[in-house]
Amino acid sequence: MKAQTAKKRRSELDGPDLASSSQSAQTEKCEQLAAQAVRVARRLVCEAPIGLLPTLLTLAAHGWSLYSSGFAPDAAVAIVSILSLVAICRFVMLLSGIDLFNAGKCRKARLQLRAAAEKAKWTTGDEGWDRKVLDLAGRGITLRALLRFYRRLGTSSVMPHFDPAKHSTADVARQAVIPLSKDTGHGSSSLSTVLMQGRSVFPMTMVTHSWSNRFSHLVAAVVADALDLPEYEAVLGRLDRFEIGALEEELYWKSKLDQTFWICLFAVNQHASICGRILPQECDPVTGRQPLPCTCGFEKFGSQTPPLRHDGQSISCEVNKFDDMMACIAATEPGLAQLLAVDKDFTIFRRAWCVAEMHQAYSLRLPQKMLVFSE
Repeated sequence: MKAQTAKKRRSELDGPDLASSSQSAQTEKCEQLAAQAVRVARRLVCEAPIGLLPTLLTLAAHGWSLYSSGFAPDAAVAIVSILSLVAICRFVMLLSGIDLFNAGKCRKARLQLRAAAEKAKWTTGDEGWDRKVLDLAGRGITLRALLRFYRRLGTSSVMPHFDPAKHSTADVARQAVIPLSKDTGHGSSSLSTVLMQGRSVFPMTMVTHSWSNRFSHLVAAVVADALDLPEYEAVLGRLDRFEIGALEEELYWKSKLDQTFWICLFAVNQHASICGRILPQECDPVTGRQPLPCTCGFEKFGSQTPPLRHDGQSISCEVNKFDDMMACIAATEPGLAQLLAVDKDFTIFRRAWCVAEMHQAYSLRLPQKMLVFSE
């Protein structure tokens, strides 16, 4: 009896240690699986095209054989082979993250959001003001579009001297966002209009950030939010041009690439506000030169540019409507949340516009998430 009692007590004492050991083992196993998934994703980036090429060549050969032989007895075999090869192509496309069959569904969802917004009860009582607010609210972008834009930075056609460790969001605005949105098929517009090909996209997340922060940090924070991470430092390395493909693969498999965000850098038409004016302190940290002012000639609208609302605020201005825009999106998209992309210097908490957005989100009772560089 005493031996059984002693054994029971030892079991009770060892219980927490065993549980802790088991939990540690599970954590280690999860980390190993995650690392393995990343390795597989990286291999797929290179191997998927190699796997598709011979399959497509074989498919073309079977098609030519079927075309040449007409309906010969072996035509049935060729047809079955073609169907099998199509299935293989689709399987390889799924593995590599290529998806050509869900675009219609995404477009339909966006159109439904647009229709819901247009029918919403929300209004300020001024038709012109509401029209501009609704236009701004529909300038969200997908994470897929954001990463495609980021991939272009540093190439020969878009800001070739881009340095993710040095260039701020303001630098990217001057030397990439403004040039890419000038005189496009949509006129001189917001870059979100260009990236989303003129489609109205209502966001799921409102991103509040400081333009003085590194642009790479802003993108990393958005990705970290999509991956539900507590910080964005770990994402920075994965934005490297040799790693970003694997990151996109992970986001694809987690169905995060079509998650939508509202980022003022892309959503506001910079040609209607700041593109033609360069401040003396604006200087590229890599070249040491000031960026050139934009020559689009687009009319600029300040907060007091006519036509005016009853309170003296410009109806055409796009930078005096963020609070109403957030209220509009919240009324039409109940799941709207706010992401605070906090820079390393915590400048975001000293910017009046950023603080105003935080206050508005709090007033609207939106879920607010703060992502810092590192814990």
